[in-house]
Amino acid sequence: MKTSAILRLCAWVVIALLALGMLSKGAPGINLPLTHSAARQDIRTPLQGESARVTDRVSKVHIAWVSGAVNVYFTEGNAIEYAETASRTLRDSEKLNSRLSGDTLTIEFTKAKRITSDFSKTLDVYIPESMSLRSLNISGVSNTTAVYGGKRASVSDVTVASVSGGITLEHMNANTVNIETVSGGASLSGVCERFQINTVSGDGRVSLTQMPKAIQGNSVSGSLTITIPENDGFTAKLTSLSGSIHSDFGEGSGAKNLVYKDGGATIQLSSISASITIHRGAAPDVPRETPASQERREQPKPAQTDEPNQSVPSTLRTF
Repeated sequence: MKTSAILRLCAWVVIALLALGMLSKGAPGINLPLTHSAARQDIRTPLQGESARVTDRVSKVHIAWVSGAVNVYFTEGNAIEYAETASRTLRDSEKLNSRLSGDTLTIEFTKAKRITSDFSKTLDVYIPESMSLRSLNISGVSNTTAVYGGKRASVSDVTVASVSGGITLEHMNANTVNIETVSGGASLSGVCERFQINTVSGDGRVSLTQMPKAIQGNSVSGSLTITIPENDGFTAKLTSLSGSIHSDFGEGSGAKNLVYKDGGATIQLSSISASITIHRGAAPDVPRETPASQERREQPKPAQTDEPNQSVPSTLRTF
């Protein structure tokens, strides 16, 4: 393994540890929770929200979520809709904060500048497939993130970052996808021209239905598994200090430098102690709508109500 690759991975470890330290202490003006109570109410209490419609102005969506789950669905429709759900009644300062600045919609975990309570919330976001986004940026601390692409949905740039939560991107259609995670696993399926993943201990799994122009991955102890279809060729540099290396293309196991066919696309994968695998996958296909997103799209959205036993979104807004 080249010295430069080792230094690059060590630098990523240092950055990740520094990030963890900053998050545990809280960034300036933000006091992030370190642990989460296991005791949660069985019912979800609804809170009244506001609504608005400005579909033609949004081309960028930025989400910053501290704890809980973030689910993004590309569905039919003509407006961005989003709702948060909590397991208890939230104070006004604990409700999500959203704003529209120019063509950028920003959704934040709370309105409060400092988060002093220990609680989690679920955020569901519905984006019309017909709305071509320039960027989708999701960052989190202790939350899971899932993005489900639709039949015709496309995004230029997708960036998802999380400290300890898992990341799932299904049936994506994007130009570039960037995933950053410390201890949570990450998976991607679909189509993209350029893909990059950086992980410390989480496993990274990528399954692409078309050969991208570039794939780059860095890991410390999490395995990296890439599945790509038969293609015109690529040049791969695979480095691992103590983990195994295998490719279904070319020389098979142990090959650290591989040129396949015309060598046009580039693949760079580095790991310290985990395995690196490149699989030959199925023939190219188009992104499909997932059953989960289809079910959510077809189900009528619950009306706001003051009844405490109804499991409904705590805030519902449309853009």
